[in-house]
Amino acid sequence: MNYVYKQNGTTLNAKSIKDLQSKGTTVSRSNLKKGDLVFFNSVTGSTTASLVGIYAGEHRVVIPTSGGVITRVLLADYYNDHYITAKRVFNESVSSTPSTPSTPTAPSTPSASSADKLVDFAEGLTSKAKFGYVYNEKTLTFTGAGFTYYVYKQHGIDLKYKLAAQQAQVGKSVLKSNLQKGDLLFFSTDNKGTRITQTGIYMGNNQFISLSTTGKVEKQSLSSTWASKNYVQARRVITN
Repeated sequence: MNYVYKQNGTTLNAKSIKDLQSKGTTVSRSNLKKGDLVFFNSVTGSTTASLVGIYAGEHRVVIPTSGGVITRVLLADYYNDHYITAKRVFNESVSSTPSTPSTPTAPSTPSASSADKLVDFAEGLTSKAKFGYVYNEKTLTFTGAGFTYYVYKQHGIDLKYKLAAQQAQVGKSVLKSNLQKGDLLFFSTDNKGTRITQTGIYMGNNQFISLSTTGKVEKQSLSSTWASKNYVQARRVITN
């Protein structure tokens, strides 16, 4: 829970489920909204929470377990009988990450996926970021790989490097036919499609966005002549 909320601008700093239960504002079951924390007990009638999940809308709750993350229906017998309470921590003053006026901030709508928010953020830099052989967050001046490093950084993902070829070592390799929104793309710039010198972010619908050496952020089709000749590979660095 600490990790998920931190990626969306809310720092909980909770050390236990009991600690989580003390955060935010209590909300009634009839007033649940996406992103609310929902608490359950292991013994019917107990007020001690032993399980916590995130409300996903339509009576569904996402719960991390030892076997992986699962989605369950709140109205199902077990979760109905063991429900305790819910807390709203989104956009509350738990400890929200401040934004600076000079730097665009990522949207924090609970219903949007991490990939949606990352792509929207990158697109929001279209008329703001510019190309240069420096890395300067204040002036939003970057190389192509510096641009992708910055965009992913704003969403809690460390690409580790600001060079395109080195970023290609991060995450998991994915086939071009299996691309998902938010995947990191790699290109050459000599029409040979071998040596990685440029990066981009897959936007879905066969589109990608990148900071071009022409000096501005551009959207292109992966089927364009340039992309077809220069595409090298893709990496998945967003896990949801």
